[in-house]
Amino acid sequence: MDKEIEKGLEDDYTYHFFFNHGLFDVLKHYEDLIEETESFLKSKIDAMKGDTGEEITDERFGKEMQYQTIFPVILWKSLFLSSYFLLENSLDEICKNLRKSNSYELSLKDMSGNGISRSSLYLKKVCHITNSFQTQTWVEITDFNKIRNVLVHSDGVFPKSNADVINVCAKYGQIKLSEYDDNLIIEFDNEFCKYSLSQIENFITDIYKEMNGKRASH
Repeated sequence: MDKEIEKGLEDDYTYHFFFNHGLFDVLKHYEDLIEETESFLKSKIDAMKGDTGEEITDERFGKEMQYQTIFPVILWKSLFLSSYFLLENSLDEICKNLRKSNSYELSLKDMSGNGISRSSLYLKKVCHITNSFQTQTWVEITDFNKIRNVLVHSDGVFPKSNADVINVCAKYGQIKLSEYDDNLIIEFDNEFCKYSLSQIENFITDIYKEMNGKRASH
């Protein structure tokens, strides 16, 4: 294949197809999954009610409690973490794509740190993508990172002395902190999943627009 044609195809993938025929479609799947999960949980709870809407107090009460409280906690936490992992992996791929398209000498592995800290450093220092990291959206993405860390490392449980995590959670009305022995535990529902996913999408869109703006100016 002609090198110029190959370079054009690589650039089209980096700046267009990776986003418009890949990542943005996956984000839409996550939106649909949240809606489908909401509908599923509601349908199961409704099916356990009598014709008058009164709850039936029999052997199904245990199941109803599962669908009202236990299953939602597991599902919403899993969805949040999955969407956040999508962000982390996507930023890594964006860095690798930009390196290939622009023949940057430094790779992502040359950066210190890990996760979004490392990929954001690469985008700023090597790719000169900076505006996207000066927004309120990015501030919230870093908040989600702190919440993600507590969920992954201690299943949402953290010491009451951790003022940083408490302050982060207090910024979001969809998050509830409950006492758990001498600790606090992070709890949230579908609304936080929706909001965090929307901010992830907004941030990815910012990156996409800034990348293409710089490409057009060259």
